[in-house]
Amino acid sequence: MSKENQEVEKLEKEFKSKLFEVISELSSKLNELMTTIQKTGKYVDLETDLPNMGVTLNNKLNEMQREFQKAGLSIYSQYNEELDFANMPLIGEAIITDLMTYVAEGQQKLSDYNDTSLKILTKKDEPVKALEKVSPLRRMFAKIKNLFAIKKQQGQVYKQEEVDEMNTYLSDYKDIDNKLYNYNLRDNIVPAIVKKLRQHNAYAVPGILEESIAPDLEKLGLSDLTPEIQETLIEEYKKDSRNPLIHDLSKLHVPDFNRENKKDGTSLEEVHDKPRDLLSDNDRGINGEKRSLREDGVKLEDLVLIDKTVNASDRQVAITSIHKELQATEEKVQDKTQEDTGKSLE
Repeated sequence: MSKENQEVEKLEKEFKSKLFEVISELSSKLNELMTTIQKTGKYVDLETDLPNMGVTLNNKLNEMQREFQKAGLSIYSQYNEELDFANMPLIGEAIITDLMTYVAEGQQKLSDYNDTSLKILTKKDEPVKALEKVSPLRRMFAKIKNLFAIKKQQGQVYKQEEVDEMNTYLSDYKDIDNKLYNYNLRDNIVPAIVKKLRQHNAYAVPGILEESIAPDLEKLGLSDLTPEIQETLIEEYKKDSRNPLIHDLSKLHVPDFNRENKKDGTSLEEVHDKPRDLLSDNDRGINGEKRSLREDGVKLEDLVLIDKTVNASDRQVAITSIHKELQATEEKVQDKTQEDTGKSLE
């Protein structure tokens, strides 16, 4: 086995081991919660026929991996010849992230159910706690009375509107699990890829799509989805142009898939329209991005690791700061251009 294949296989084993460890823990916790729900369902009309989403996720990942293997790919790892190391393919990362999003949504629904159930029980437990403040004799007679009423009360713990509220969360959980169960490449890969690429600079997106995703789509027999991915990305980036903070730079935040040189990341018209100081390597597709990173002593895998440790709100703050910095740079370039023009006229 070649060194490259060894590295790919090693990365895949490590990633799968960690991933399925998480899935195993998830499945165990869900089993515990479902056992509690089933016990409660003996006394009230709860939705108790609940699937274990951890099992659904595990089966879906195996299904996706089989489809990738048929196409000569792995969803977990690949060898990057240009950077000379094994990493996760961008398309695989997009799919796994998408699947985990479904799981997170399902967990939230069960958490909402649990919180609601505890809130209701706590409220109903207040009269019992009040007994602790009365005399020992009255407390004893109250307990005896409650003892004879247990069987009668078991079916009356929750009001119908309370049961309906809890069932809403459980039904939502089942619906999300069903979406996960029916997840397939043809119907779901476009939004998954769009969400992943949306994290990148608009000028780099065409190059990344062409170099890192399109080849895998072709092997999977899904190259016909590329135009839909492009159209969806354009619409997503246009949303930024409606942001007042970056309104003046809206042109810089919409990917151009019709440009003459996609790897260069800029059309001839954009070269004339865009300030020269903003034509950095980071704007010239993924190859330029790698060159810039190497010059600064930063590896691409370092950025991937950093990105995974940053939450959505922090990432948005960073994006806003970058937009402001770009705007300030553009204003400086314009001022410098006007100054140089004035000098030449003299």
